[in-house]
Amino acid sequence: MTAVLPIRTETMTPLCELFESLYVPVDGSELGDRAAEVATTLAAHAGARVVASHAYAARLHDDRFRQMEGGLPEPFQQETELRRQRKIHDNLITRGLELISESYLDQVEKRTKPLGVKLERRVIEGRNWRVLLDDVTLQMPDVVVLGAMGLGRVANSTVGTVCERLVRRLTGSDALVIRQTERLPWEHMLVAVDGSAEALGAVRTACVLARAMGGTVELLSSFDPEFHHTMFRAISRALSKEAARVFRFEQQQTLHEEIIDDGLARIYQGHLDAAGRLCESLGVTPIQSTLLSGKAAVCVANHALEVGPSMVMLGRVGFHSNDDIDLGGCTEQILRTPLVCDLFLSARGSEAPESAEEEDELTWTHEARALLQRVPEFVQGMVAGAVTRHARDQGHTVVTSDMIQLVREKAHHGGGGGHHGGGGGHHGGGADNHRPPAVPPAPTGELDVSTMPWTEEAEASLSRIPDGFMRTLTRQRIEDIARKLGKEEVDSEAVSMKFDTWSDGSAKAERELPWDDDALARVQRIPEFIRGNVVRELERKARSEGLDRISAKYLDAARQRWSSGEGFHG
Repeated sequence: MTAVLPIRTETMTPLCELFESLYVPVDGSELGDRAAEVATTLAAHAGARVVASHAYAARLHDDRFRQMEGGLPEPFQQETELRRQRKIHDNLITRGLELISESYLDQVEKRTKPLGVKLERRVIEGRNWRVLLDDVTLQMPDVVVLGAMGLGRVANSTVGTVCERLVRRLTGSDALVIRQTERLPWEHMLVAVDGSAEALGAVRTACVLARAMGGTVELLSSFDPEFHHTMFRAISRALSKEAARVFRFEQQQTLHEEIIDDGLARIYQGHLDAAGRLCESLGVTPIQSTLLSGKAAVCVANHALEVGPSMVMLGRVGFHSNDDIDLGGCTEQILRTPLVCDLFLSARGSEAPESAEEEDELTWTHEARALLQRVPEFVQGMVAGAVTRHARDQGHTVVTSDMIQLVREKAHHGGGGGHHGGGGGHHGGGADNHRPPAVPPAPTGELDVSTMPWTEEAEASLSRIPDGFMRTLTRQRIEDIARKLGKEEVDSEAVSMKFDTWSDGSAKAERELPWDDDALARVQRIPEFIRGNVVRELERKARSEGLDRISAKYLDAARQRWSSGEGFHG
């Protein structure tokens, strides 16, 4: 059953701010006809014009006929008859295809004329997608509305060659790809956001459509923490023992696991928050905002299958695009995914209103900016956000280098947990964006308290960790794991996952400095699954202080520093 497209006499928000002209290629197919209907409806509400076109390849048919002439029956091989057949064929192909094209456009005019929509008819000769692209470039429409597949669609096909080739090469126009006829495209719009201007452009379009056509908007974002783990597994197989020590591989791996992965979640939550502010500024309340963990295209596709939107909307390209990219990786995969919903690709960008926090700008000293530049580009946004929040919390209006150092130190002994703020998206990011940080990104500053209930077994397992800072920080990390697993309370499984990670790292750690016997005896009392990590950090700290041996006296001093809040992770 085909959904009836409404024509309303009034709109809450005029679509004219989005659409002045809509381009629709037609070919007599079911989805092509639906595209013409959608384009006409939008044009009627926006006061826009519709450019309808059909391309036919007369030259191709003529070439095929010439190739087949040798196979004609003998009576048709006579020159007189052959000339007559060629003349008939030329007239049939040239005039016949023109008549067919005009008939397709007549069907569009039957929709536009009663609504007073201005129609421009375009009949073009040539290879379909190529001449259509040339014509779109000439017309410069705001949006191209086209069927995902034409008359040549085959079973199990998700997108036709004409659609994909045309959409891929559009530059300045949005694209609305029609893939179904059962529902209105704007009935339930799922918008995927990744921090790019184009994604916010899709949010803006969705909000205007929702207000004008009575639809709903849902927001979705996703981040990919598994990339870092995959990267480090590959590195671990390639690095020699000496290279791993120079690279400080184990510490970098722990940093990504416990800090950056958590920070990514907060970054992409920030993208959702920005999209939400844009919706609010346009008078629309999203029915839902969802943050998922995983590959972007997989998350979008799976969530769409779960909630059943009428249209998925996203930017043509993502946060990490450059001038050489025609379609972002996520967008390209979604275009080819067999989702039974329409697809909107935004070429136009937008910006979200700044939050109250962003409007309160701070001044950074030259020294502070220079220190921030020492942080790898991938995490500079995280660090800057943490330092900015610390400065505001303390009532400062100028950020100095000592503030950066203070926040960095807090990261080593209880400031873990999160990064709000800048940073790039993970949709389509390149390898250069994933270099291990030379300086740990700074978190928010204060250690989070326990926010989840614990089972008795989990609490008993946690008692294996020395009381104080280590147990408090461990509690927070395990609660983060439990949340990622979708648990409502911390159980033994979540505790085991964290302990197993530490155990793997400790098992690989080896003593590299000589130890006094009494110092070695004392360190043996530390639980085995974290002993190697503690030994490694003690030795690293000792070397940084110019020591070449671990004594009981040094352990006492280290324990005192630890108790007072100074961590060893550097």
